[in-house]
Amino acid sequence: MFENEQQPNIENAETMTIHSALERCVDLVGRVDLRIVCSLAKVTEEEAMTYLRGAIYYDPQQEALVTAEEYLSGNIQKKINYIKKLREDGDERDFSENLKALETVLPPEIQPGKIKAALGSPWIPTWVYRDFIIALMGIKTPAGAAKPKLFVEYIRSANHYIIHGKKPFLEFTRAKLTYGTERMNAFEIIERMLNSREIAVYDTFYPDGKDQPVRRINKAETLLAQERSKQIAERFSFWLFKDEPRRSELLALYNENFCAIRPRRFDGSRMLLPGKNPDIKLQKHQLDAVKRIVHSKNVLIAHQVGAGKTYVLAAAAMELRRLGISRRNLIVVPNNILEQWHYEFLQLYPDANILMVEPRSFTPAGRSKVLTNIKNNDYDAVLMGYGSFSLIPLSRDERERELITALSDISEGMKNAVYNDAYTVLNRYASRIEHRLQKLWQEEEAVPKDAIFFDELGIDTIFVDEAHNFKNISIETKHGSLPGLNTKGSRRCDDLMAKLRYIQRTHGGRGAVFATGTPITNSVSDMYTMQRYLGYGHMDELNLLEFDNWVKMFSEVTEEFEVEANGVGYRLRRRLSRYYNLPELSLLFSDIADLYFNVADEEKKLPQTVNCVNCTVPASESLRNYIEELAARAEQVKQGTIPRTEDNMLKITTDGRKAALDMRLVDPNAADDPNSKLNTCVENV
Repeated sequence: MFENEQQPNIENAETMTIHSALERCVDLVGRVDLRIVCSLAKVTEEEAMTYLRGAIYYDPQQEALVTAEEYLSGNIQKKINYIKKLREDGDERDFSENLKALETVLPPEIQPGKIKAALGSPWIPTWVYRDFIIALMGIKTPAGAAKPKLFVEYIRSANHYIIHGKKPFLEFTRAKLTYGTERMNAFEIIERMLNSREIAVYDTFYPDGKDQPVRRINKAETLLAQERSKQIAERFSFWLFKDEPRRSELLALYNENFCAIRPRRFDGSRMLLPGKNPDIKLQKHQLDAVKRIVHSKNVLIAHQVGAGKTYVLAAAAMELRRLGISRRNLIVVPNNILEQWHYEFLQLYPDANILMVEPRSFTPAGRSKVLTNIKNNDYDAVLMGYGSFSLIPLSRDERERELITALSDISEGMKNAVYNDAYTVLNRYASRIEHRLQKLWQEEEAVPKDAIFFDELGIDTIFVDEAHNFKNISIETKHGSLPGLNTKGSRRCDDLMAKLRYIQRTHGGRGAVFATGTPITNSVSDMYTMQRYLGYGHMDELNLLEFDNWVKMFSEVTEEFEVEANGVGYRLRRRLSRYYNLPELSLLFSDIADLYFNVADEEKKLPQTVNCVNCTVPASESLRNYIEELAARAEQVKQGTIPRTEDNMLKITTDGRKAALDMRLVDPNAADDPNSKLNTCVENV
């Protein structure tokens, strides 16, 4: 039952067909209400149930009637399992029609050949890793003897795996030579693979005249250890689905969690949208998106530029208000389009009661007055810019809630830890969380004592326009520095995440609507970011909230030696190189994303034929000398002997690109080389 919903006046409504009455009922109150359906169609409840067989179902999980499009979507296998569990528990209600309908739409099972599973994949139970290690090491148990006390422990609160009982097997040939090296045995390699840690061997030495040790990577030993890790990964892929009953158990687990999802289709073509300007006609993809927002917890409107996302968000905000799903809507937009947004909102809904918070009114002196106005008055929507939104603090209790919960879980784990290494891991993670709490307490000192906090405003739903501007969230990873991944994030993005988590926690998991024409820009981690914002509950259920777990499921981090940016020397580089299980990733993303892209219109803009000629230009002697200078500069930057404000790798690589084009771009006195890239291009064109 939605809060504050108003019962529609249907006493004098014209008689409708039963299916039209059902559609009108859902549009009017946002759910199936049999009394309203019967009033509109002039039938009894018994007749309505008969006529609507297959169009509505009783959902035992919600204990309510729902439409077929809602019931026959989502995770179908879990709904089937729920009904079977009810039967096992003695529930005598007849759900045979439900079961038959669910089994009809259940997606086909994915077979082993289409599943990529890596060591540390979050869906694989720890006993599988234990059995694999025993098989890989050739550990055999004589008849009648006790099984080896080797097992793998997963500490979820720290997202960490530990192999216990490995000491008796460290001298095995397979551990030291076949799948390990003299410097890194197979157990350490497997543990590093499970925990997404780099596989690298370092030498430690003391430079002349210095007391501090220096670690330098041993390239030969590192390459050997990495080769062993590749062999282990290949053996694991071959072994995982080889035998029954392990194969059946893992397939059932994987398919239930990742492949049994049936996306819901939303048809908003019959929505009435009371209060909307009748002269403005929304297109079908816009109406479908509005209906999706109304009937979903969190949504990403990923429509192409110019597809009318502003009208979608405005209409959805008004519908959520009308149905009582959201009492107070906050729309956050870039500062430069604040007035444009206000104008278009009122164009679509001329009678809407909107508060536009202008940046000039949100000064420190006037901020309390504006927030009090929001808190005490009933607006259809509050419209404000990014800058103003970031200035509204979240209370200390809410900011530290998740950290304290995580610290509590870790403390409980430390009390119950049987092994010292498990205690050590938990203690290390506890220290990191305590450090983050201390930073929050320091930031708290800057908040005025009489400040009005965000969690006091009564905001139920946040709409974020141009949401790609908030993709830079803090990402914790053991992978270290990966190209395209910023582990530190920005305060503005972390602030939005914290506020969304508060709203979702207090409103049954719902409360966020994002809109952007570019949901994924430079990195696939952008997809992870959107899923973390909008699919937090589902991601937590699948243990994919940690970026490392998400990567193990859908990608692979490889370690290879690459040429330095200056062209001289090599360095070990880790990067996301391959992507796996893309159908499952697509299903998870479609659960939160409403995609619209008119390919036909875009193809019309592209030229039909493109003539391209690749030219190779030899490097001049002056360019070669300049590259050596760049290499020396890069070494200084790497050693930290020169301030970053004076020289850095970005400046060095930029100078290198300029010099490669024409030496005169970096040295005005350089000779005009007729064979430079610039002159070659001029000649050809």
